[in-house]
Amino acid sequence: MLALTRNPGEAIHINDDIVIRIVAVAGQAVRIAIDAPAIYSIKRGEIYQKDRVEECLADRIAVKTEEN
Repeated sequence: MLALTRNPGEAIHINDDIVIRIVAVAGQAVRIAIDAPAIYSIKRGEIYQKDRVEECLADRIAVKTEEN
């Protein structure tokens, strides 16, 4: 893991096609903007985790159905 300190207006580049820019900092909240090609799926952490759980449950249901 890489931990960086950035100020509003500064950016982090990942390869040539992804840019993460710090838009604003207010108290404990940091507002970021992510510029990336559409081939990348960008989700908030809690949404990503929820989707993964739902995928695992769907896979288990599919396997159970196939066994019957």
